[in-house]
Amino acid sequence: MSPVLKAGPVSQARYEALRILVRVEQDKAFADIVLEHALDLARLDARDNALCTEIVYGTLRWRRHLDWRLAPHLNRPLAKLDPWVRALLRLTAYQLLFLDRVPRWAAVDEAVSIARLKSTKPGPAEFVNAVLRALTRTAGPPPAPALPVEAAAVRWSFPDWIAERWIARYGMREAEALMGAMNDRPPMTIRANRLRITREALGARLRDEELAETRPTALAPEGLIVERGTAARWAAFTQGWCTIQDEASMLIARLLAPGEDPGEFLDDYLRVVKNYPKGLLGRYKLAGQVTLEPVHSSATSQIPAAARQVAPVFPGGCWQALLAPSHSSSEQGLPSSVQLSP
Repeated sequence: MSPVLKAGPVSQARYEALRILVRVEQDKAFADIVLEHALDLARLDARDNALCTEIVYGTLRWRRHLDWRLAPHLNRPLAKLDPWVRALLRLTAYQLLFLDRVPRWAAVDEAVSIARLKSTKPGPAEFVNAVLRALTRTAGPPPAPALPVEAAAVRWSFPDWIAERWIARYGMREAEALMGAMNDRPPMTIRANRLRITREALGARLRDEELAETRPTALAPEGLIVERGTAARWAAFTQGWCTIQDEASMLIARLLAPGEDPGEFLDDYLRVVKNYPKGLLGRYKLAGQVTLEPVHSSATSQIPAAARQVAPVFPGGCWQALLAPSHSSSEQGLPSSVQLSP
């Protein structure tokens, strides 16, 4: 057997990334929740933590493009492969095409080693080795689809319908620029829980306690961009002084503009549970109820932890999240309310 097919050292970051990608595809799980849970259990160092996160989100962002680049080197459709083989090819293709810190030969060898660990038979490892080495020998991308809309969608890894709409609305040049911007790596951002601390004081605390480097977000007055540090492991995060949230999500909470009255009842018919209500709770001293319509059963479990994290003491003594009745929620057997007491 060729030496390259012997199972060698395997990076735990890449192995965890593979497991996460399989979960996301097979179980339709939310990538951020699966990633957070996996990293909590794995306890990787900061460098491997960042690498795993980059591989997972990068592979998901560029999945359609990666499939297009892999297709000429396959002797069967990607959909016919085992889920873990498909995910392994995609994540390694992402490393080969978009990352440059690891030599290409090393990325391929490690993918083969992972395949050897995942399968007791040599077939999958040999297949992974052949496909990825063929990809590394290819000078450029394969021919683009004939239709301009489909070609742009494949090039930038977007669904056809979005590419079609944006091209019709903005023209090809602006649409492609927008798709490219959407695929940029987003910065890590945190939101200060302004019921407890100002953004400036939070930045100073993180600098003193965690040796973290942060800078203010451009638009959201409660946000900080993390330039160095692992936010999920900070004491300020676990104790509810801040939460990880994209700046755009912070602005959505502001656009809703509920009143500042502490006794106000707020009906919030958002369809995403995990982050937007945290933004609302962290900005306004609300007592009463928030009406939510979750689209996934796992979203319901996020409500108590999120609320307790950002607002440990509620002015009304007891805070209630009422789940709006819907066809999807009744089918999943979701509870009608979640009671939260201080």
